[in-house]
Amino acid sequence: RELTCYDLDEVSPDNPALLQDCYAHGAFANSLAMKIAGIDKNTPDPEGGVIDRFADQSPTGYFHELAGIHLVMKHIPGWTEQDVRDNIIKVQAILNANGYTSYTESTLGPTGGDGKSDTAGRKGAIDIYKDLQREGRLTCRVAIGLHAAKNGFQSAELVKEQLERFDRDAFCDKQWLKADMCKLFCDGVHISHTAWMLSDYPDTPGDHGSSSFAGETEEEQVKALYDMVLEATALGYQVGIHTVGDRAIEESLNAFINAYEHYPERHELRHYLIHAEGLCTKEQIEKAARCRIMISAQPAMGAYLTEPTIVIIGERGKNAWSMGSLLKAGVTVASGTDAIYGEYPWKEISFDTYESLSPITNFCQVNLNCFFSKLAIYGERWHF
Repeated sequence: RELTCYDLDEVSPDNPALLQDCYAHGAFANSLAMKIAGIDKNTPDPEGGVIDRFADQSPTGYFHELAGIHLVMKHIPGWTEQDVRDNIIKVQAILNANGYTSYTESTLGPTGGDGKSDTAGRKGAIDIYKDLQREGRLTCRVAIGLHAAKNGFQSAELVKEQLERFDRDAFCDKQWLKADMCKLFCDGVHISHTAWMLSDYPDTPGDHGSSSFAGETEEEQVKALYDMVLEATALGYQVGIHTVGDRAIEESLNAFINAYEHYPERHELRHYLIHAEGLCTKEQIEKAARCRIMISAQPAMGAYLTEPTIVIIGERGKNAWSMGSLLKAGVTVASGTDAIYGEYPWKEISFDTYESLSPITNFCQVNLNCFFSKLAIYGERWHF
């Protein structure tokens, strides 16, 4: 069974506690944390988030997605500026030691922040990155993804307002640090049934997940997605969308196609789907290839999630993370890791051929160096 606030109360009765799950799309709070946050059975679900509830509507302590987590997270004191500086330097050293020379910092707020929601640190992580760049302390190239949201809530109005306000030219050397990408979240993750699916989850009839956008109907939510992508495209930003469920993949593909039809000269922005390699359909693979839409893939997830995916979505899960199908169809695939999934097993994989991380997953052999370098050269659009 899932954890509840009462489980956390047993080990932390006198201190507020918030534990983020390993997928980073949910968090568990104890009773004291919810009391401090003023959350009870009468607290409504935030737009784009969900409060898990017992039968009597009192909260179980589990909060879904950024908007839900923020209800509690905003009451936690933010990191100091020095904390953020020290951690960036330490993380880059770890990455360098493992052969990484670039990464995407994909969810920072474009307008600075209070350290509790969309940025880290009083000053805002983006400003700290700029300071480290001026000091010559960056040892990795960093492509910042701007999450133009407020407390986890996303809208076209926020995208337009925040991206217009952000000065993306205020970097002293854009070959090392830049912010040209807008990050959106279309849905959650199928493990917690928050991925937006075309059909119901086999174990929960009537539930096919949901989008992360506001709107009374799914049609309104789809329009919100289209409008956000259009606004970012009009302003010249690349768009990367978190898409796990096949409905999220379908609507995001169509939103990209719609944006390119409005702005055909913007194909060079190279909009892309994030995580879509997991649950995409054959038709969606063909559409991505035909319309030149890139997929940012995290193949190591296949090693972690293939078996639980089969449990949750049934036999179809055996075909999840079919990297070979993407490549054979001609989809541009740029691969990387995902921070929440821990160390990538470089030493277990030949550097000349990319072997399967899971006996179930259908990988084909490709040049690993090319596969991963493409994310920096093509996906992050570094120009050497």
